[in-house]
Amino acid sequence: MRAAWLAGALIGTLSLLGGCSDPAETSKYEAVWLAELADTIKVADAAGATDEQRATLARHLESGEPITFEEYSAAVQSTIECARDAGVWIRGPEQTQQNGLFMLSYDYGGPDDADADRLESLVNACRTLHSGFVEDAYMDGPPALEWIDAQFEAFRPQLIACLKRYGAEIAEDAPRDEIEQHIALLIDSEPNYEGPNCTVESGLSDAIGKLA
Repeated sequence: MRAAWLAGALIGTLSLLGGCSDPAETSKYEAVWLAELADTIKVADAAGATDEQRATLARHLESGEPITFEEYSAAVQSTIECARDAGVWIRGPEQTQQNGLFMLSYDYGGPDDADADRLESLVNACRTLHSGFVEDAYMDGPPALEWIDAQFEAFRPQLIACLKRYGAEIAEDAPRDEIEQHIALLIDSEPNYEGPNCTVESGLSDAIGKLA
């Protein structure tokens, strides 16, 4: 019997930056993350996430410490076990590294005549119960925010040059939100959001996958 496989990547983030961080900057990232985490817990409660998943989130809201890769991995394994118990075929997970981030990925599927929408629904239901909110909190944690900011600053000259090439009037030291506004306006300048994309042309999108 042949199998039909679909990608089910779960991406986790862990900074591999060396050196010391500015305490003020660290506090900024923590403040943003903790505010988002409080909202995530409310959504997890309403969605019926497991006690274990909600306890992990609550524990880190209290401590202020980022979710660890081990906690993230345990949650993902629970999702995989749930999906397998529901009859979904799972291949993986595999751990990889990309752009300074740890990632877990797996494929899910079933027989060749399996209903892809049903498989996706089963996997998503398991993720909601066991790992989805932990994954989000892990990916958006202070180490990830700091790493993304570092990448943004590293590509600032290329971003500014790209925007100016398309006529934007922007200072070299413009704040990030202003740069992002110009990028969005440029993309929106043509139908179907097909305007020039400076995150792509600058190389930033290749560095971090997606501008946060």
